[in-house]
Amino acid sequence: MHWQLAFENFWKGFKHSLCLCGAVLAAAYLGMALCGWYLGKYSVGSIFMLNPVLLLLLIASFCLLFRVLEKRILAAVAEDDAGEDDVEFISERKKVSLPVSQIRYIESNDTEVWVRCCDGESYRTKMNISRWEALLGPRFERIHRSFLVNKDAVTGWETTTVHLGEEVLPVSRKYRK
Repeated sequence: MHWQLAFENFWKGFKHSLCLCGAVLAAAYLGMALCGWYLGKYSVGSIFMLNPVLLLLLIASFCLLFRVLEKRILAAVAEDDAGEDDVEFISERKKVSLPVSQIRYIESNDTEVWVRCCDGESYRTKMNISRWEALLGPRFERIHRSFLVNKDAVTGWETTTVHLGEEVLPVSRKYRK
């Protein structure tokens, strides 16, 4: 399960959305109470809607709801993050599981794709580089139609090349920044 809201910072956006919902509900509640009082439906002595205890109960219920949702969402996100640190794929008819941080870059070579690791290991797979790009996410940068590099492994960026320690990979015009 992935929680995707269009916010740069998920938790800040989520809290702002809840505050906005609470403000809309509070404004609607006060609007109903004031309209009822103004139209004479309620007398000042019998207005249960303006009871401070009721208002405090409403605020407390929203705070409690927020805390419960926050704990459940945090648990779900932690569960998702635990599985995202490893990537599984088939290489030489064997299932391989690697930590994403161990992948240095992905190299596409015709119908084969090579997964190059930090420890010098290489794995051949048939999964195309576009699927790798979608699988690995924002930690990896596409620099060429044949190369997808781990941003953490990059030691130097130039206009036409990317340095990964001693290794130098080309950057095509399409992917230059």
